[in-house]
This record gives sequence, C-alpha cells and structure tokens, in this order.
Amino acid sequence: MKSGIYINGNSLHTRSMMIVLIIILFYINAKDSLGASDSTNYFSEEVEVVAGANYEVSGVVESILGEHWRPLWITPFKVGVLDLNKFGGGLQAFKKGGGLQTKSVHFKGNDGKRYKFRSMDKDPRQVLPLDLRNTVFADAFKDQISASHPLSSIIVSRLLDEIGVLNVKPMVVVLPDDERLGEFRMEFKRMLGTIEENPTEGKNGKPGFANADKIIDTYELYEKLEKDNDNRVDAVEFLKARLLDLMIGDWDRHYDQWLWAGYKEDGLTVYKPIPRDRDQAFSLYDGLLPMIAGRAITQIEGYGKDYPKIYNLSFNGRYLDRRILPMVEKNVYDSLTNFIKEKISNQVIDEALSLLPKEWKRLGHKNLKSLLLQDVIS
Repeated sequence: MKSGIYINGNSLHTRSMMIVLIIILFYINAKDSLGASDSTNYFSEEVEVVAGANYEVSGVVESILGEHWRPLWITPFKVGVLDLNKFGGGLQAFKKGGGLQTKSVHFKGNDGKRYKFRSMDKDPRQVLPLDLRNTVFADAFKDQISASHPLSSIIVSRLLDEIGVLNVKPMVVVLPDDERLGEFRMEFKRMLGTIEENPTEGKNGKPGFANADKIIDTYELYEKLEKDNDNRVDAVEFLKARLLDLMIGDWDRHYDQWLWAGYKEDGLTVYKPIPRDRDQAFSLYDGLLPMIAGRAITQIEGYGKDYPKIYNLSFNGRYLDRRILPMVEKNVYDSLTNFIKEKISNQVIDEALSLLPKEWKRLGHKNLKSLLLQDVIS
C-alpha cells in the first residue's frame, strides 16, 4: 500500500503531537439496493466508488495509526447516482449544513418532506491551527476517520426498526451533477454519502415525520418538561434506544444526537426519541496511537471482543440518562434487555449486514456479525 504519511519514530515531539491530535479528534467525533429498501426507482445510473482511497497506507503506518475499518474504506463498490427529479417527488437544495467534519446539504422535496445528505468521508482538519493544516500531523489527524464504520447508520437503522424505535432510513447515494443542487453544485456534485428524511412537523394538514404532531430538539424537550406537566417523555422508548447504543458500542450519544417526536394523547403530549448520527457505532480503535489516546481519555471505546466499561460507554450520554432513566422501574430494564435479545436475532443481523455493499462481503465485515451476536448473548 502507498503511504502519504511519514512518521519519524525518533522524535519525542512528533509522537507527543500525534497523541494530542488523536485526543483532539476524539472531541470532534463526539460532536459530527444500499440502505432503504424502496430505492429501486430513484437512480439515474450506477457508478463504482471508493469511500476513502486516501486511507490506504503502508503496513508500518497502519501499525501505528491502526487498521480500523480501513479495508472497507479503500474497497471499491457500486452505488446509484440519485435522480433529484424523482426522489421525494423532486428535490431542491436550499441550505448547507454539517458540523466540524461532515459536509451536508438540505433539500426540500415536492412530497412536502425535508431531506438531508451527509458526506460519507469526513475532514476534521479545519479545526487545526493554520500552520498545522498542511503537515504530517494533519494527515494523521484525518486518517483517524478510518476508525469509523463508513456505513454504520445503515446497519443501526435496521436494528432500530426491529425493536420499534423511531429512526430515519438512510440510503447510500452519489449526488448527481445537477442544477437542482443550486449554489452548492460545485461542492457537492458526485459526492458519496447518505440521504435520509430530516424529521419535521407536518404542515397544511399533512402528517409529519412518523405522524408526529411536533418535532423538537433536546433543548426544547428540557424546556417543555420543566414548564408543563402535560409534557411527558416516553422513558421506556428512550431506555430501549440506550440499551441498543450499548450493544453497538455507540459511546457518542450526547444531547444533540437526538430529536423528539411529540404525540398528543388524552390531554398530554408524549415525546418519543429519534436517535440520529451514528458515526461512532462499531468504531475500531486499534493501533499504537489510538491505544495511548484511549488510556488518556477513557470515553474512547472500540468495538471488540472485550466489552467496555459501561461507565465509559455511557459517559457522553450521562446528562440525558440522568434526566430520563430514573422514570423507569428496575424490572423494566430486565424485561427490555430480554426483549432486545429476542428481537436482534441471527436473521435480523444478517438482514442488516445484507444492506451493505456486496463487494465488502469478502472482507467478512470484520467479524461484525459474531461481535453483534456476542453482545446480544451477553
């Protein structure tokens, strides 16, 4: 494999800087048919793509930075080019989004819904000081994106469906070179990523996402819970979602990773969770530098044979957990745990993995199935 990164192993300063950059990456990650089964008629053509060709490195560099999910990132696969005239009744880009590392663009659909495209590859280098952005440190910094499973959101969506938790249905696509991208055309044309419905309330008599009466974020949820006893949260549904988070090793479940669907019931409005953004599900942190960084910051938890400490795995979601989960009786924890064990069966895991590119099957999905089954049993 070719390497675009040179490491001077004799330099203490270099090693120290690399560790710092890995630690910084942790904080950034804590903040930004394939998929949906009804995708048949929404593509104009099929193309071969590579999720992250830049993650192909030499064996020496890989031993230092980690193998991660690198084999998936660098293996070509075929995917459809989205037809913006057909999907959602016709889409028009209207707003650019994204956090510190993910590029995203928002669309209005002629079906009255909103949609969001998220880039598959990420680039956190913009947070570095200007004098570091074109250095070996920046290269190593970006390389750690390969620790994330490129299509974790596709797998998790199927698992959430099985246990009955609200979620969006991401679909893997390449954006076309199309005038419907508007002012964002040059930046997003031919970009690989996922597109999903962006949960919104219904308008003009049309139902909203999942037939919800309201869609709010976590800050709004807190305000409503404090303001009026007629606003409630479905704590059992939240617990169900959190138990699955633990099973898939998703340690990054802070407040901004949730939306809430409100339903009017007998004079009350009950809010159900909509988990989103699955960048850290199934993350692999092998390699020398991630290992050192993991000892410094215990929240960095890789997905592997050894189950991590629950405290570390749930740390980023502790504020929501403390606010909502005390509403749930202890016996419900036991019954929901058994419920999830029954639902996430061998067949369901096979179905979830079948949504990934067929070209990745020869890689064995990094033994992901056996690890999932292990977590279900335990």
